[in-house]
Amino acid sequence: YVYRGVVATAELLVRLIKLLSLTLVLGGAALECHYIRRLLQNRPVGQVSPDDPQEILARQRDYAARRRQSQPLDYPSAGSTFRRPPEGMPPAALLIDRCGLKGLRVGGAAVSEKHAGFLINCGGATAEDFFRLMAQVRDTVFEREGIRLQPEVRFAGDWPAELIWEE
Repeated sequence: YVYRGVVATAELLVRLIKLLSLTLVLGGAALECHYIRRLLQNRPVGQVSPDDPQEILARQRDYAARRRQSQPLDYPSAGSTFRRPPEGMPPAALLIDRCGLKGLRVGGAAVSEKHAGFLINCGGATAEDFFRLMAQVRDTVFEREGIRLQPEVRFAGDWPAELIWEE
């Protein structure tokens, strides 16, 4: 889960819209974002009661503290690297952890020791390092767990044929 930037802004926007009882119409690229879709799906439609601002701040501080404890915020990363597998299957981070992949490195990219769902830049990592690490994690999880992880991140640019991510 990316807590800084777009996703946090989207979640705040959803909360504000509910608080003010506004209607939001999203289309195009906004709905292509996996996390925005997840934030909006299965949400009740109708009147939402405002909450006490102090309670909201307390919850935000609690969420931030939990993120600092559970996520590798000391390193650059793209946030959660793989999508959550279909319902009924373990989360990607648990699958990666069960395969013993925490700490696995390719060049300057590594699977975080703190949270296996995050691939981090330990210094000098290239896009190809991340791409190769993701492929190695995906293949290992598939071989050992029978579940093919799908990327949460999108790839930009031209990639050599041997690096093409097969979905």
